[in-house]
Amino acid sequence: SHYAVMYNHTKCESQCTKKASDCNANEAFENCLCTCQTSQLNCNTTYQHVDPANCRCNCLVQENCGIYREWNRDTCKCECASCLRNICVKANKNFDEEHCACVE
Repeated sequence: SHYAVMYNHTKCESQCTKKASDCNANEAFENCLCTCQTSQLNCNTTYQHVDPANCRCNCLVQENCGIYREWNRDTCKCECASCLRNICVKANKNFDEEHCACVE
C-alpha cells in the first residue's frame, strides 16, 4: 500500500509511506507516489527509449566498446575512456578523440 496507517492515542491518521524527497528529478510526487514525468526526460528517440520503471532514458542498443573506449549511456556511443583524457591533461598534452591518444 502507498499509505501507512499511523495510530496515535487520540486519532488514527493515514500518511504516505513515501516522501517527495524519495522521487528523482524526473518524477513528480502525486498521491503518495513518485510518478515519472516522461515529458521532462527529453530522450533522443533515435538512440534511446524511456524506461518507466526507473524513469530515465535508456539506450536502445549497447555496444561492446573496444580497448581504450567506454560506453556513454547519455550519448549511446562508445567514447574514449575518461582516464586516458585525464592522463593527457596532466601531461599538458592535447587529446585526439579519434585515436584516443595524447598528441603533441
